[in-house]
Amino acid sequence: MSLDHAERVQVKFFVASGAPEAQSVIPVFHAWLRDKRVDDPTLVDVADYSHVHNGPGVLLVVHASDWYYDHGEGRPGILFSRKRAFEGGFEARLEDAFRHGLKACTEFSKDTSAVFAANEVLVRVPYRLQVKNDDAGLAVASPVVESVTKKIFGSESTVSISREGSPRESLTLRIKVEGGPANLPDRKSTRLN
Repeated sequence: MSLDHAERVQVKFFVASGAPEAQSVIPVFHAWLRDKRVDDPTLVDVADYSHVHNGPGVLLVVHASDWYYDHGEGRPGILFSRKRAFEGGFEARLEDAFRHGLKACTEFSKDTSAVFAANEVLVRVPYRLQVKNDDAGLAVASPVVESVTKKIFGSESTVSISREGSPRESLTLRIKVEGGPANLPDRKSTRLN
């Protein structure tokens, strides 16, 4: 069982306060497209899924990734989803997803009143052919997820990782972080470079 070929990875940061209504995010994402605030040369579109209960909310589609103002679990947040090939192994892809997600939190906070929680992150690996959402999948992913989380939030952070969902779903990990920044974005406490 290996994550070496898992090209797709998703990272979600949850809104702690100031969550805007989904409809008000549509012009925000359109501004990101217009102002080229997303570092992908192939910008596609913004899609409104806010009518779906606890669904994907508002989606910004670009070639290599998707950016969601996601309402999964009934909890709004920014979800970054890498969907195309990325050089490097799983650790590099996961770190890239964290950094893009944090960048999105920073941009989103500039455009809305949203403040993001720094004590919880959701990671999904939609790669069920090689890594199952079971204890073995958790064992394979946990060391890499912990390493990347500590790179981002600081080595002094305490990280706990739990698996969620059924084995029929994508590997879904909930990360709890203690000893890091209180809220995101906090460039002094998170390693963005």
